[in-house]
Amino acid sequence: MWTRILCVSAYVLVATGVTFDAKTGELKDVVVKISEKIPAELCNSLIESLKNQLTTMSGSVYTSLDRQIYLSEILVQVPSSWGDSDCKENIRQIYQKKKPDMLVVEDYGGRRPHLQRSLGCGQPGDKIYLPVSYLAENSTGLLSSLWINLRYGVFGELEDSIDPTSTHFSHCRGASAREVIFQHSDFSGSRSKVSFSTPRFSLVRSVEPKILILLENSVEMNQNEQWDYIRTACKKFILHDLPASTELGLILFNEEAAHISYPVSRLGKRMISGARNGLAFSIPTKHSLSPRPGGCLSCAVNKAIEALQTSRSSKGGVLVVITKGRAMPSEARVQLRNICTKHQLQVNSIAIPEVPVVHPILPLDQLAFHTSANSFLVGSQSDSHVYMELVDALRVIQADTVPHSKNLIYEKQFPSGHVDQVVEQGTFVVDKFANSDTEFNVFFPRTTESYIKSLGIVDRRLNKYTTVMDTTQSLHYYSLYKVPFDSVENIGMRWNYSLERLSSQSRDNQHVVQVVSASAPNRRSISLTLRTNQDELAASVSPTRPLILYAHVQVDSLPVLNARVEALVTGVNKAGLPVGSSRLVLLDSGSGDPDILIGDGVYSRYLTNILEEGRYTVTVQVTSSLDTPAVTKKTSETLESLGEFSRVSKGFCFHVASLQKTNSDFSPPSRILDLSVQILTSSQQLEFSWTAPGDDYDAGKVSSYKLFCTDDPNRLYSGGEQQLVTSFSGNVAAGRVEKHIINVHEFNKNLFYTVVGVDDQGNTGQLSNVVRVYMPQAYQFHAKDQLTDGQEAFNDGLHNPFQVIKEPKKIILYVVVGIVIVVVFTFLLVTLLLIVPRKLSRSSTDQQIIQETILKNHDMMKSSVVELNVHGPKENYISSNLDLYNEVLPSSTYSSLDELHPVDHHVDTMETFRDPAYTPQQFNNSPLPNNLLASHQFNNSPIYSKPLPKSQRTQSPVKSILKKPRGEADGESETNIYVSRWSYVPASDNPDSADVPNLDVTQHGGGALRETTDHKPDLVQNSCVLIQNSTRV
Repeated sequence: MWTRILCVSAYVLVATGVTFDAKTGELKDVVVKISEKIPAELCNSLIESLKNQLTTMSGSVYTSLDRQIYLSEILVQVPSSWGDSDCKENIRQIYQKKKPDMLVVEDYGGRRPHLQRSLGCGQPGDKIYLPVSYLAENSTGLLSSLWINLRYGVFGELEDSIDPTSTHFSHCRGASAREVIFQHSDFSGSRSKVSFSTPRFSLVRSVEPKILILLENSVEMNQNEQWDYIRTACKKFILHDLPASTELGLILFNEEAAHISYPVSRLGKRMISGARNGLAFSIPTKHSLSPRPGGCLSCAVNKAIEALQTSRSSKGGVLVVITKGRAMPSEARVQLRNICTKHQLQVNSIAIPEVPVVHPILPLDQLAFHTSANSFLVGSQSDSHVYMELVDALRVIQADTVPHSKNLIYEKQFPSGHVDQVVEQGTFVVDKFANSDTEFNVFFPRTTESYIKSLGIVDRRLNKYTTVMDTTQSLHYYSLYKVPFDSVENIGMRWNYSLERLSSQSRDNQHVVQVVSASAPNRRSISLTLRTNQDELAASVSPTRPLILYAHVQVDSLPVLNARVEALVTGVNKAGLPVGSSRLVLLDSGSGDPDILIGDGVYSRYLTNILEEGRYTVTVQVTSSLDTPAVTKKTSETLESLGEFSRVSKGFCFHVASLQKTNSDFSPPSRILDLSVQILTSSQQLEFSWTAPGDDYDAGKVSSYKLFCTDDPNRLYSGGEQQLVTSFSGNVAAGRVEKHIINVHEFNKNLFYTVVGVDDQGNTGQLSNVVRVYMPQAYQFHAKDQLTDGQEAFNDGLHNPFQVIKEPKKIILYVVVGIVIVVVFTFLLVTLLLIVPRKLSRSSTDQQIIQETILKNHDMMKSSVVELNVHGPKENYISSNLDLYNEVLPSSTYSSLDELHPVDHHVDTMETFRDPAYTPQQFNNSPLPNNLLASHQFNNSPIYSKPLPKSQRTQSPVKSILKKPRGEADGESETNIYVSRWSYVPASDNPDSADVPNLDVTQHGGGALRETTDHKPDLVQNSCVLIQNSTRV
């Protein structure tokens, strides 16, 4: 039975790469690509730094490799937005894709260059990531070392002696870096030292190429009524998929000739473009196909070159060939390949071959491989599968050709055959990396009947969208009208859809739901790249050379970690019959085999189910969930959560040309490359741990293990003598941590251990990495009469550091107890002598601080004695000294009847007593002069009124006299305030009498006279009021 196969060449991303001139030792066509995210204003300085760094690097490589090899020609590919004026140099345009050897990126993720690699020892690396900030530095030692590792597949410096526990020693099985390098083909033959010259730099810019569809229109293309599906798939590609800036042309060809059906034209806007309609309507119907079978591919390619010449250039075209994929003579294949190379053409082939397929490797596959393009194989007895496979193939070609094209983020298939009406439901997320030009499409096989009763989408806010756009029914799909997938507020939203399907007696009611979306030019995007470990068109698989699948997941140029990467592998053998499909989860575990490095975004797995020669297709889905989201390295030390997303990559394919089998189970366990050991000195044991391999490479469960030991690590990989320590059974499945503990019988020397897995058929894996162990011997002492054979006793004497003390144990105990008692008594005595005086001093100081704080915060007068002396007849005055911290309150008559109220100085809740508006009602009858009463309008307010801020308090003459400068109180042990109590008895009954005596206010501090001031009667009265309101705590 024939099943659908959609295949893209496994080597589409690999261009011709670096070329080597064996005579001159020159490495040419080294490609350094600058990320599109780098701004154009950095061009001039960046290019200058890049030239200096790479020139120095080339000289260092030349010296390290014995003056035999250097870099001579370097292409610097700048972003498409950079112009000649930005770089102050001429930038040449290129059309053919080139795989970069070095990628200049932004600084996020780290400031040091690093090498991305997925293959083992002696195999080239993928690329070097070069941060912009590193170009400003003068160090090139790291860069030259990374280039040598990239080119020759080594893991360390060029040293003849290496650590047996190093990564390079294990991966290269004991060979030094120089031994691995000089076994490379660059050093084959005899070549003397060459002369060094400075590299030549060329600035190039990749431009969006023109696309030409080369469509065979012979009658054979309508086999099984497939032409209508081919025609509608091409029309959808032209009318709806390609962006407005694309230049597209159409070539029709058959066995006799080829002609330009529509010249190369810019498409323009969708739905209203005349060029789009003209191209779509130029595809003939099935009734207009050529009656003669066969197609002349070389004729179509030559006509495509002619169409390109009419559009200003014959170079850089992307050809999409849709044909039956017939055999081609070798001479014609070589001639066609040379023409494509001369005009820098990329030939993407979509073959719809005869059933069954008897030539798994078609000439079109070879042509696509040599032009760095895609190769697809489409065929099925189901017509709807032909249409969907063509839609997927054209989408892959567009994404590989046109920047910011749509990617498949969700797909679900609903098979036919149901009898009753059913409602299907599903959910998907339009994530922040792909929320541009999003489409939700439901495909069906017949244009006359969709078998869809209703279709709707609901967002998390419960908004419903149910208006179906049936204008695309002639293209075999429905969409929904004006669903705001790309709105800012809907970024990362989960959408739920429902599809009500009708029954069909003819089983034509299968449906496929697809959600596609593009990344905006100014936003980050997620990329997925697939490859195998064999960079050949036809792979040869054997027990010593298994096939490994790699998936590199990135967000911009940063690795994506913790994602789930699941692959579905299907295929067809050489007889054209399908082989069984298999599913596997790819891992970024860093176990070493097959995954080299953990956290590099490269997920890998052995393809253990390849049991037949043929052609295999891989579909990979990458997902990140809310529970376990994928992350990326925002900096070298921090991680960034990427949230929920999904990507689906379809069409990757590889060929197995030969498959060597030894028996039914020829796959051994994979190699252990993360073996570690913990030394348990107390029990004289070793605990080993490692990631368990599988029964077949990294699948299943290993049957048993063998642990080897030697004192010379060079014997391990050279076949020398080594001791089998133990053999034990495996306990866990592949990918989990296995542990094993052994007892040590050799001490005080370096021992080197390695482990190997064995499956149930006796297939033995390769030796693991090496760990070093040094176990010190635990000494045991015996009396002479207790010695056994081979044991010796220490002689008594000073020369013996382990001599046993023979004094009685009680004496030692008494001495120790006495020493402890003396130490404790001394400690207590010193503590008493130091702490007690300090506490007494601190208490006195604290009391002084409290008094000073009270005086300061409450505006108290810092004088020791305040005397109010009234000059006049003494019998008219009553004066007495008051107690400490007393307050003078106004009374009903301004006489000796005033009462004294003591104030608690420790209470800090009284904010202020100063209230010039205060006096009892009786104060209105006071014998004070009228001018004083007029100047003070007293009201009835409590004595503890609301405090005034210090900034708003008035400065009285008395206060200014009595307030001592802040520093004069230093050294005084105590500051006391005394207020003389006095009353005024007028000499006559006239309250306005001028017979008011003078008052001297004298301030005494510490017993010394400070200042004396004579005041007038009004000042005396004012001062009296201020004193009443200022003397507070």
